[in-house]
Amino acid sequence: MIKSVICVERGRLLCISSEAFFCSYRFLGRLFIILFFLFFHCDQARAGFFDEAERRDAEDNQQRLGNSATIPQMLAVPCSAQKKQQAIALILYQDSGKGSHKVGDAAFSPLFQEIDSRLKSLGLRTLTQGQIKARIAQAELEAVASNNIDAALQASRRLGAAYILRGHISSRAGVNRLVGINEVSVHIEFQLSTSGGRIVSKVGAEGGSWAGQDTLSAALNIVRAEAERIAAQIYSDLCKGG
Repeated sequence: MIKSVICVERGRLLCISSEAFFCSYRFLGRLFIILFFLFFHCDQARAGFFDEAERRDAEDNQQRLGNSATIPQMLAVPCSAQKKQQAIALILYQDSGKGSHKVGDAAFSPLFQEIDSRLKSLGLRTLTQGQIKARIAQAELEAVASNNIDAALQASRRLGAAYILRGHISSRAGVNRLVGINEVSVHIEFQLSTSGGRIVSKVGAEGGSWAGQDTLSAALNIVRAEAERIAAQIYSDLCKGG
């Protein structure tokens, strides 16, 4: 026999079977357990996210402290006026898949200006984007990006540049296992070489960005944070042995 639970609400008699009551109770119990686990895991993810952000901030602060000590030493290297007047052509390129590169794109302009202005502030002579594009063709830019020594030599002659500064932007997508969020790791390597292909300086910078931020925006943020160190390293290497 099914017993009933009788209750009164606003003068109306409501009858609910005990079977229905206990089914509802079990459902609510299961729903509570599910919600509890969801909240627990979300709370863990939030904690992991902020722990990761704090770790990165600590690393950035440590990097800045290290830079503040080494940058003045690099800039203290004596550099002749003749060396400073030798033209440098900055060529930026980004991996576009299957071994090909995107070179001289208009989207690189903010990144170009960031490095170019830093080098100019140190007294080095750099060519503008307009000068570079006016003097060599796109195919030559792509050959230089591919590290073709003969093409680099020809490009240097056409540009009237003693040095080629390549800026290679690469990225790697993955999942941050700690917080379970997609992220993109961006790496930028600058390599200064003579027109004959001899490497004078090599310096890089790397950083991560949460998914949703495009590679060039992440690269620009990285360069803005590291531009002083990058320019100082190039300046020091050029003046010492370039």
